[in-house]
Amino acid sequence: MIVIYAEKASLAKSIATALNVGKRIAHPKEPTIGYYEFTFNGQPAVLCHRVGHLCQLADAKSYGEQYTKWNLNVYPCIPEKYEVIVKDKTKACFEYVKKFFQKADLIINATDPDREGELIFACIYEAMNCTKPWKRAWIEDLTPQKIRYAFCHL
Repeated sequence: MIVIYAEKASLAKSIATALNVGKRIAHPKEPTIGYYEFTFNGQPAVLCHRVGHLCQLADAKSYGEQYTKWNLNVYPCIPEKYEVIVKDKTKACFEYVKKFFQKADLIINATDPDREGELIFACIYEAMNCTKPWKRAWIEDLTPQKIRYAFCHL
């Protein structure tokens, strides 16, 4: 299965329209979360999206007790490896998207083509401990022609 991950609902809707994927299926308990099922290049595919930033860098205090109070002697906090955590408000959406990532044979990153879009995908991919292969759909413009071009040139 191919999983296409869009950064936000409006982007997912534009992609769905351009790829003619059909109707959105809303989460039964959270209507702001949803996905589309369709066939992409002859393979079953899912286009899913999120709501807000699902992950963030861990607070300094999570790296050690010495960072729980402000003390110039222990700052700056520059860990050897930064920790990415799921935000409390977005755990339901994270778990929803994670189910699709786990079933995927290939993931297509269709986030915005900027640093923030790249960071959003990288953080989610890392937080899920995902090792699935992925490709990038570089969508420069939300016109149907540009979206289709991006998916033909992953």
